[in-house]
Amino acid sequence: MANAVAVMTDNGELTVPKIIRDYLGMSTKCSVIFTQDESGRIYMQKEKASSKKVFEKYKNKIDIDKDSIAELREKSKI
Repeated sequence: MANAVAVMTDNGELTVPKIIRDYLGMSTKCSVIFTQDESGRIYMQKEKASSKKVFEKYKNKIDIDKDSIAELREKSKI
């Protein structure tokens, strides 16, 4: 991978270069984890979405009753 440079703004914000965003599969509102190893080197990786985060966008948007949930759970056992 080629080198990529980001410049920090006065507010401490960085724009991750497009080549890096594409490589990591990053999109808007994506969380990033920074880790430091024993030698002081810093690593950046995309945080994997938890199942809770994945379904949060549907919260209060799906109206389903308890009987339907029970039926779906029963069907999933097949």
